[in-house]
Amino acid sequence: MSISDQYIDYLVGKCAESMPIIVVEKAKQCIIDFIATAANGYRHNPSFVKSYPMGGECAIIGSGLFKAAAPIAAFVNGFNAHTTELDDGHRYGMTHIGAVVVASVLAIVQERNLDFDSLIRGVVMGYEATARLAQSVQPAHKKKGFHTTGTCGTIGAALGCAFAMSQTPSQLKATLSAAATSAAGFLEIQEDSSELKPYNVSNAAMSAVMASYVGQTGKKGADDILGGNRGFIKLLCEDINMDKLVGVSDDYEIQRIYVKLYAACRHCHPAIEAAIKISEQHKVAPCDINSIRVATYQLAIKGHDHKDICGEQSAKLSIPYSVAVAYKYQSVTFDSFEAEVLNDKDVRLLIERVSVVEDADYTSQQSNKRQANVTIDFKDGSSISKMVEYAKGDRENPLSKTEFIQKFQSLTAYTSVNTNAAMKALEQSNIQELYSNL
Repeated sequence: MSISDQYIDYLVGKCAESMPIIVVEKAKQCIIDFIATAANGYRHNPSFVKSYPMGGECAIIGSGLFKAAAPIAAFVNGFNAHTTELDDGHRYGMTHIGAVVVASVLAIVQERNLDFDSLIRGVVMGYEATARLAQSVQPAHKKKGFHTTGTCGTIGAALGCAFAMSQTPSQLKATLSAAATSAAGFLEIQEDSSELKPYNVSNAAMSAVMASYVGQTGKKGADDILGGNRGFIKLLCEDINMDKLVGVSDDYEIQRIYVKLYAACRHCHPAIEAAIKISEQHKVAPCDINSIRVATYQLAIKGHDHKDICGEQSAKLSIPYSVAVAYKYQSVTFDSFEAEVLNDKDVRLLIERVSVVEDADYTSQQSNKRQANVTIDFKDGSSISKMVEYAKGDRENPLSKTEFIQKFQSLTAYTSVNTNAAMKALEQSNIQELYSNL
């Protein structure tokens, strides 16, 4: 049996299982988190929709006005959801999921007037398909320079759309084939102060919708688009871990995601949290700090240790910037990248005093843990260290219900999203009421 067939068979079998209530509730949480990030992203990109044709059945979240066809809605909402770097992710697969999967599945469900169960099924299976594939090819896939959110996200989200539409196994295989050949995303797009990192997300969401529609036609795809001689694995990866791709598990991958509390790249979060803890305990002025040393894992360093901050996107990817802001303000929110903070003299001072180094032990565990140890040396000769194994929002260190609601409320403020009504609609599984409050 080909790798593609094994992958499809695993997903079909998983979908056939009776979905636990805890998984359904997690899916609802992921949808809420996506709505929040997409709405806030729209607030930051209000003119973005003007570049694309509007008119259709699917909401541009946060606008309260614009609607578009499913591919365009998935594209715009996906871009907006990743803009603030507050969308969820999966540390084992090293990928963002919700911004791609929920963007595409929600658009498909809305355009095709599917029911609430279809939405939940599509979201859960989209997370499963994305995370399984991403884990199976990491870390080699990232080391080659691919943005897993764009590549594996396209495939996983397309299959999520396909499951929402209750496609047959042969249709699923055609969807997989179309999605895999559309899969793209280079990490280079985040370099040189680029503002286009969210494009990898939005392109994946749009391509996922289109691939699922191709699968729906019933046209035959390649026999093994994943494992073939000119397929996904041979061209974009070095090898594949079949156990991570199709190994039996009682858990669903959606249960293993992280939810972000801080508006920065996830690789920055352990260091952010450690810096906040030190700042809360020791009220020492930035000018009285000699140095800040961040010890972390290898994959967190390349592309994230820069001190030359050239705008908002550059700052969101920088550990030195995140740590400096975290220490002074004891938080890193979507407002932490406004000009006032970017040009803050204390922040600029602290950035120059941060060094980011590899800890070999942390690197050896980087596939399972995202760790950082922050040590601050003060001018009076004292020093303090804080180590974070699991940043806030990880399964091992989850957000409280209050923290989650506060995040949703803060991100949707000044947007068209009715926070309380949207949450109530999801609790009651009322899909039409959900749409009316986006």
